[in-house]
Amino acid sequence: MDIESAVESLPFARAFCDGVASGLRGRATLILIPDTVSREMVKRLILNRLDALNVTARDVFSPGDDRPPVAVAAALGASWRSPSAPRNAANLMLCEGMPSVVYVHRIGRRADWTEFIDDWARESRANPASPGLCVVAKLRDFDFAPPSEDSGVSVRWWRGAHSALEMRLACRAANRESGDDLRLSAWREHLIPALAAADAQLAERLWDRVSEPFDAVMDSLCEYASFFGWSSDWEGAVADAIAEISRIDEGGADKPPPQSLRKLWASGGLAFTEERGAEIHPALVAICGRRDEIEYMLWRGQAELLLPILNEIRMKICAELAASFGEDWPTKWRQTNDAPNHLNAELGFIDDLFKFVGDGRGHSLNDARRLKPLVSLARRLRNRIAHNETVQFAQFRALCDEREKAGL
Repeated sequence: MDIESAVESLPFARAFCDGVASGLRGRATLILIPDTVSREMVKRLILNRLDALNVTARDVFSPGDDRPPVAVAAALGASWRSPSAPRNAANLMLCEGMPSVVYVHRIGRRADWTEFIDDWARESRANPASPGLCVVAKLRDFDFAPPSEDSGVSVRWWRGAHSALEMRLACRAANRESGDDLRLSAWREHLIPALAAADAQLAERLWDRVSEPFDAVMDSLCEYASFFGWSSDWEGAVADAIAEISRIDEGGADKPPPQSLRKLWASGGLAFTEERGAEIHPALVAICGRRDEIEYMLWRGQAELLLPILNEIRMKICAELAASFGEDWPTKWRQTNDAPNHLNAELGFIDDLFKFVGDGRGHSLNDARRLKPLVSLARRLRNRIAHNETVQFAQFRALCDEREKAGL
């Protein structure tokens, strides 16, 4: 399932690309991405946006070990003004065939490219009409020491989709393509954002696993962690990061993380959402054996999905009992000093009432007997969620089935 394609159409992605595009003319822009983000996805995002703005951009892929001016000119097929012209940024910018923006999404030696970006920025300050330069790199490509931001260099730190809601929208778009039933679609739309945050690659990996039992989800997260070289040896780094992680939100959407957290950020070990701020990446949490924290992530997605559904079921049952037996139904067969209003009875009260009547101690509720299995199951699930316990997808599907049988 291609979640990345859906992510590309989300508001954050468009806003991020607009911000990059607006600052590219006559300037050098460096976009730093963590290991968990695809260079190809970022390339599609930026180049598609520049194309929509009628900005001529050319992609330079894998310039290799040549000095950057030589590598870029060769990749672009640009002609130097003279054979004797020094092969530097200033003369490259004057070459024939230069586009409005040079886009580089894989760099060679750090020192050469740091110098090249600085030279480009210096020339841009002197000549604002010169071409723009956009470089996408991993922080480790610069040995964790990227060029400094100034009037000629813009450094953007990729954080992915800033909202779990945006990841849910991406899942919804992907669900439409999959044609799966609405129960599974709803489950994915809530649990994948609760786990994957802004990581589109993890969302794709969880697509067919998130409806499986907890151990299968843990295995999938641990496999993903191993793919990026994470292991239980990272436990110390995780513990240290938790103490500082609140600082990650200082400074705005794409500002650098605190220096002490940059290696963790570079690895993809930090996850971001607008709703929850910065957190340790769930795959890293899983590989460190923190099962309770993964269960909590699953629970918060389940609570967001189930609580509104359970409350709607409760309210519809109350309304039906009132319509069938009168507004005094809470005390019609069982007198109690703390009887609820006819429209705000909790599932536990309703379930106990069905059990009381079923024991032959009250008037028959035959007209509402079809509701009994739904009430009993809804009560059990509501109690689990209320006690911070997770439920299985099979239980959620059973709840939906019982709701259909009851005609609610």
